[in-house]
Amino acid sequence: CHVARSPPGKMRPEYLELLKTLISFAPVTSDIPAVNRTASYLADFIAKKGLRVHVVDTSSGRKGLYVSALPTGYVSDYLFVAHLDVVSLSTPSQSTPVEKDGILYGRGTIDTKQLTAGQLMAMLLMARSGRRPHRDVILIAAADEENGSNYGMAYLTENYPEWFPEAYVWSEGGGFIVHNGEKQYRLCAGSEKSTLCVRICIDPGAEGAGLEGQTLYYVARVLEKLTSYTPSTTLTSATERFCKILPPEEIRDPT
Repeated sequence: CHVARSPPGKMRPEYLELLKTLISFAPVTSDIPAVNRTASYLADFIAKKGLRVHVVDTSSGRKGLYVSALPTGYVSDYLFVAHLDVVSLSTPSQSTPVEKDGILYGRGTIDTKQLTAGQLMAMLLMARSGRRPHRDVILIAAADEENGSNYGMAYLTENYPEWFPEAYVWSEGGGFIVHNGEKQYRLCAGSEKSTLCVRICIDPGAEGAGLEGQTLYYVARVLEKLTSYTPSTTLTSATERFCKILPPEEIRDPT
């Protein structure tokens, strides 16, 4: 889904302008110049607003951002995480944000331009309030998430471990609003997908005469089984409880 509803309040114009600008850069993961233009624009935007920002160059040439709301020396307990890149555009028009009936359309609006803009707005609200909490709030905007995060969070956690304290983390996923009757519910993810790496070893010494004696035959059989495999559905206790409170057939998606 690539739509987002506009937030109410005084920050709505500022939020929308930033969000539309981020969409217009169309920073597809493979388009390193577009990703870097997005990072450079955000770094300049953030610096002008009075927040501390550090631009980091990854080994792929992509740029990521580290943003802090408070001066150096504060301990961080709150970490915002977003990513700058988006998946490929289906049509060039997806890089042009369109607002209709209070909904904004465009590639990456949900994943995760609205999150990046919203987290920045939260940091700006805190900075403008004049209050200085005892703990800092950090935003890390990675350059790569859609292509496996090798040049995003994976790179940053390995090379900048000091950026990742034991903290409460706000990131993408599971945060949409659903309607059930007159009530609205804000979802929160209880788990996260991961990657399973499988190593397949076939003994070439087993080769014999005929097709079934060839190594490639066994490779093809293994690939056939993997691609045709359908895992069984297992509901966790959290999912079962969710379905009892909010039966799927009663949920209405407002988008």
